[in-house]
Amino acid sequence: MASKRPIDMADWLSFSAAGMPRVSPDGRLVVYVVTSSNTAENRNESHLWLYDTETQETRRLTAGPKDREPVWNPTGTRIAFLAHRDGEDACYIIPPDGGEAEKVSAKLDAPSNLSWSPDGKALAMLAFRPQPESAVADLADALNSEDDGAAFFRAQQESELRLTHRYPFRFDAVGYYDGRRKHIHRVVLDGGAGDPASLTEGEFDVTAYAWHPSSQALTYATLRDAQDTHAEMLYHVNLQGERQPLLNPKGGVSGLAWSPDGRYLAWVGDDNSYGWGTENQLWLYDGESKDVKNLTQTLDRQIGEVPHGDVRGAELLAAPVWSPDGRHVYVEYHDWGVGQLLSVSVETGDWKPLLPDFEGSAHSPAASGDVLYFAGESFYHPAELFRVSREGGVPARLSHLNDELLSQLELGTFERLSIEREGFTIEGWLGRPAGFEPDHTYPLILYIHGGPHGGFGQSFRHEYLMELAQGRLLLFANPRGSQGYGQAFAAACIDDWGGEDYQDLMAVLDHVIQTGSVDVKRMGVTGISYGGYMTNWVITHTGRFAAAISEMSVSNHLSMYTHSDIGVDFMQSEFHSSPWQAWERLWERSPIRYAGSVTTPTLFVAGAEDHRCPPEQSEQMYVALLRRDIPTGYVRFPNAPHGFSVSSPPELRMARRRLMAAWWKRYLSS
Repeated sequence: MASKRPIDMADWLSFSAAGMPRVSPDGRLVVYVVTSSNTAENRNESHLWLYDTETQETRRLTAGPKDREPVWNPTGTRIAFLAHRDGEDACYIIPPDGGEAEKVSAKLDAPSNLSWSPDGKALAMLAFRPQPESAVADLADALNSEDDGAAFFRAQQESELRLTHRYPFRFDAVGYYDGRRKHIHRVVLDGGAGDPASLTEGEFDVTAYAWHPSSQALTYATLRDAQDTHAEMLYHVNLQGERQPLLNPKGGVSGLAWSPDGRYLAWVGDDNSYGWGTENQLWLYDGESKDVKNLTQTLDRQIGEVPHGDVRGAELLAAPVWSPDGRHVYVEYHDWGVGQLLSVSVETGDWKPLLPDFEGSAHSPAASGDVLYFAGESFYHPAELFRVSREGGVPARLSHLNDELLSQLELGTFERLSIEREGFTIEGWLGRPAGFEPDHTYPLILYIHGGPHGGFGQSFRHEYLMELAQGRLLLFANPRGSQGYGQAFAAACIDDWGGEDYQDLMAVLDHVIQTGSVDVKRMGVTGISYGGYMTNWVITHTGRFAAAISEMSVSNHLSMYTHSDIGVDFMQSEFHSSPWQAWERLWERSPIRYAGSVTTPTLFVAGAEDHRCPPEQSEQMYVALLRRDIPTGYVRFPNAPHGFSVSSPPELRMARRRLMAAWWKRYLSS
């Protein structure tokens, strides 16, 4: 048997990941999306694959390069999907036997959430729709235009000139809205590629929707108030575009699904009790009694979100999945670092985890008969296709996308650890390199997650494995504010960024140092987004780290409030204040205030198109360190949104990784 080799940088682009499984009505075929990197073309690709449950064979169905969101028609004879071909996005249909895909829609602007009507006669999806010229008529007087603003509107579309009168006016990975609104589009399947008709229109965005089983109407969510980007309303719209309000969920809505008999509407969402720190729950609306109840109130875990790694499979905002008999609903949730699947009884409200011994992260469930299919990953394996009984148990892996490559690689190990602090259990993991020797000391890197209401867990991260291959220890933990540990824990960092959450991280680090394996003179700290904020906070409050890399960070809450695409609502939620209400509090918890105390060599990384944590946040810290002659660097990646570290083209992602490797080598080498 050939000896294994350490994992290297290029391996990252050789991995594939499975996601978004969908089962044919007869239960025989499972279509799923396989994502991969094409280094020759410098692009990320996705293709549709089929798994045959009878023959247990897999085969690729589409040629790509960017095919996604497959959905079956009710008879199982055709699969619709979204694709980027010939320079534009559109909807296509292909039979499961293969062949040439048929284009059934005209060009679409950023389509998503494709679904087939229950009667099989139409497709629906979300896509941006330009607002009519009349949308700027109210600005005519201010513009002093002779034709009611129409000339200005046309000029706006043809140039870089922008005029906005909405909030938010830009969004990360989308850019400036420029008069566009996201609405439901419907394609009637009567032959040919038609122009999708918009079922909704107006000065609002549809955030989620679901077909009613009658196929005569759809239910959708939209913001209740343009000034509150987290509270939504549910509406019912018929095929003539006539809408009526259905109910007020009080908070955000992530995914909707009607029961097979049309009596119940289930959705993943929250009641906004803690703003952005509110846990998602599974909700149920009874169309007969008009009652609404929280089916997972006693679970006290975040529904619909699980840990994901840096080799990403295709995914959507989690929507509830109904059992064929309508008696149970299935959702994913985060529980102590594990991405778990949950079965919930509609009649009794009883819930049961379906993967009691699963050590990894499961997501995107699909139900068929007596089984569920899902995508699952772990510390040591990117996402693959799995199957498990609807009663739960040991899952079976059905795809083998990465077995050959992984058989060649020598990986490190990860050990769970926990400490008790101030009434909470803080969970973390320590990664050790292959061949670890307890009597030796190793450099260590502390990774801090984003959010702050995110969470690390048992998912595949090539970046972590690469650090272990360089002979370093790797520590990552979930301080208070993280998801996966209950509502009280998730809300515990609100109005306290840089307080007890910072102390949690330092306490976990101290716990690991006590093992004696850490070279305390060669420690690094890094993180993205809130992890970047916390990296900035760390270097302004301790000099114990030899180097730091702060990515897509927050440094100044006062400017973050208006510069971020979500700043107003998010900062109001996290600090209960605005710059004009309590600037002292926002300034007190801004790392830039303490930049005069930094002694740690720090690299700042930003994305030029990051609207979530704009580059100016990194630039403030960089300039402060530069003026004080602290070793520093600043890299602003072009065409890079907030999540570019996992979503951008291969060359950009690799450039970032090489940059980080060089910085660690400079300051953490012996």
